[in-house]
Amino acid sequence: MKYAGKISLILAMAMIVTMLASSEGKIVQAASTTTLRVTYDQTGARTMLASINEFRKSTGVWYWNSSTTKKLLASGLGDLEYDYALEKIAMIRAAEIAVSFSHIRPNGESCFTAGDDSDFIVRGENIASGYKSVGTVVAAWEEDKEDYSGQGHRRNMLGVLSDGSTDAFDAVGVAHIVYNGTHYWVQEFGTRKSASSTTYTTPNNYTDPVDGDKSVIVSLTASSGTTIEKSSATTATAAKKTAVSAVDIVAAPGNSFKLTWDNTGASEYIIYYKKSAWSSFKELATVSSKTTYTTDSLTNGTYEFKIKAGYTVSGKTTYSAYSPVFKTATIGIPYITGITKYSAGRVKVKFSTVKNVDGYQFIRSTAYNGTYVDYKAVVY
Repeated sequence: MKYAGKISLILAMAMIVTMLASSEGKIVQAASTTTLRVTYDQTGARTMLASINEFRKSTGVWYWNSSTTKKLLASGLGDLEYDYALEKIAMIRAAEIAVSFSHIRPNGESCFTAGDDSDFIVRGENIASGYKSVGTVVAAWEEDKEDYSGQGHRRNMLGVLSDGSTDAFDAVGVAHIVYNGTHYWVQEFGTRKSASSTTYTTPNNYTDPVDGDKSVIVSLTASSGTTIEKSSATTATAAKKTAVSAVDIVAAPGNSFKLTWDNTGASEYIIYYKKSAWSSFKELATVSSKTTYTTDSLTNGTYEFKIKAGYTVSGKTTYSAYSPVFKTATIGIPYITGITKYSAGRVKVKFSTVKNVDGYQFIRSTAYNGTYVDYKAVVY
């Protein structure tokens, strides 16, 4: 049984910085952690969803092509849904950008290592500071007066990736804090593995807004201080966690199978298998930087295989959705049960049969320790 096909790995790594205003930065001395007392306004932050969707569905909404020579229409975009798992990540990041205004976290890791985003296959982040209301920060992120290089926030809100694909995100979470009198905003975008699931955010779902003063612990790098910069906005889009889409399965010697799958650019692949009599899949092997694996000898039966791709960024590995399930049957080993003389120069061979095979090829030797060669007879 063979399956063919290939899916491209989409990389959308945008790091666009727009300095909207500036003020004197403050140096925070390096330490393992620091505790901030910030004021959250999640009731207000959640109202941003309506503004984002209004912008996405506005008549004639557009973005520049990469050479800033043609306005491209972003038509037919759907509404983003509010996701509370993304909101939790945004709340972490809002406190972090108050310490270090960057898509690099204060501990030196990528912004996409904050919180648990294992249920998303594409991620994006917009950050801003110095804006006091939802309306002013969304208007700044719309960037209709900017060229292509200055429209990173706009493209994130429209779900436009660097390969030109649109409507790439289906969910968003927002956070808004005030720290030392400055307002900080974070949008976290994501593409869910199961976009049609209406219960997707459970058990991460919660409905009570988190408002008021909260103590937040922020981890810092131990190598150097970090700088607070104010009244700025930046955007970043994470690499798509592409799932394996095609697996080629062929019989291998010793009652085993060789699996080969499409290269998605992942750092590792986890292979799962299930025999027809088992109630669930079991982990078979983890393969690093290869796209092929040969199983050990398997007992006769029908097996199913599926693969999950893992992507490591800044030391944290997150995983794609599972590949489709691929089913095959093992090839058993026939055994010779008897050999008798049939006639002059001929013998009769009895052997056990195996299901799901097309035929049997015989080999023979004229001496006990001799060389075996293919015999011309093939039994079907």
